[in-house]
Amino acid sequence: MRYLLLLILLSLSTALFSQSITSILYTERNKVDTLIAEISETKIEDSNAGGWYSKDKYIYLKGILQVRENYDVTTNLLNIKQSYFYNDDKLDTIFFEFWTKLGYMSHKNKYVYNDTGLIKILIYDGNDELKSYCLVVNNEKKLPVSLKNVNANETIIGIEKAVYDFENNEVNISIYNDKGVLFNNGIYSINFLKNMQDIILNEKGDKTAYKQKLSYNSKEVVQFEIEYDYDKRNNWVKKKEFVLEGQKRKKYQTVKRTITYVN
Repeated sequence: MRYLLLLILLSLSTALFSQSITSILYTERNKVDTLIAEISETKIEDSNAGGWYSKDKYIYLKGILQVRENYDVTTNLLNIKQSYFYNDDKLDTIFFEFWTKLGYMSHKNKYVYNDTGLIKILIYDGNDELKSYCLVVNNEKKLPVSLKNVNANETIIGIEKAVYDFENNEVNISIYNDKGVLFNNGIYSINFLKNMQDIILNEKGDKTAYKQKLSYNSKEVVQFEIEYDYDKRNNWVKKKEFVLEGQKRKKYQTVKRTITYVN
């Protein structure tokens, strides 16, 4: 059992020390009301939609994300903590911490830019030793078209290549192993928001209705409706989302937020 745990930890470590094109495209950059200091969020998805449950806390400074924490929904113990550091308006470093039954792990990503966008990510372990790095080539829109993960000893981990279809809001990503052999290929959204159709906003600017596919591979477009409860500062603290099936509404997910303000 002892050796099995060591093998699992080593496998997890290998996964942590590599990057992907999707991780670059979807790294969180969201901004909020500058007077918000903290948001604690509980998200419950209806069993018909998958049935998952999550608890997260977000800490902000002047509307910019500083810390994201994920908690175990049963024990309320901290699972994952991501601390964000910036240089002017660019993301400079993310420090990751993990608490699992197998023990504590940490690593950090250091981001390097030039005038074409993000060009390199340096990945350090918990002892601040370089474990691997990632080389990125971007297109004219500063989106990654190729990515190479390399170990600190200069051996290749793997390569990814992306082809963008902006008209259809799609990116086709091919993943190659260290031998250059294709072992995975997938199509993803460039921007999730662009997949929404017929968006209706309320007077506060929040979506109350839209159409979207339930999953990326689905051909069926589904109508969603959303209801909100607001606090005294007009920020929503409860969001109930429904899926329309004919004339009936079925619960899709509920999100509750506790918001702490600067003053």
